[in-house]
Amino acid sequence: MILDSFSTPGHLPQLVLNTVLELLLVAARRLARRLTPGIRAWGILLVGYLAAISALAFGGLGGSGRDYLVVLPIVALVLAGLPSGIVMAVLGALTLAVFGVLADRGMLGSWLIDRANSTRLSVGSPRALTR
Repeated sequence: MILDSFSTPGHLPQLVLNTVLELLLVAARRLARRLTPGIRAWGILLVGYLAAISALAFGGLGGSGRDYLVVLPIVALVLAGLPSGIVMAVLGALTLAVFGVLADRGMLGSWLIDRANSTRLSVGSPRALTR
């Protein structure tokens, strides 16, 4: 990905964002001993949520962002309990709805790194898988 961003300038924003997310993880690991387990869990969830937003913004609705949003409530349930899992599920659904509206209005297409990625809402639906 690093070599691709030098040859394709459109990849640079995602590279910078992913680098910042990785630095956040390293910083969180250094500070983790001083924080309570709940705050540590929410820090991990926040970084995962930011990665999901990055994947949706740069990879479209057919990318891995949807998978992140499905897995995050399960991780929240395991790390922080049922209320956190519910919060992450609602937040993920709202995020996917916002990106769906952006894709429907044509605003998401200008952010995509790979123009072949889909901005159609039907990409992730079960009906689209059976066609």
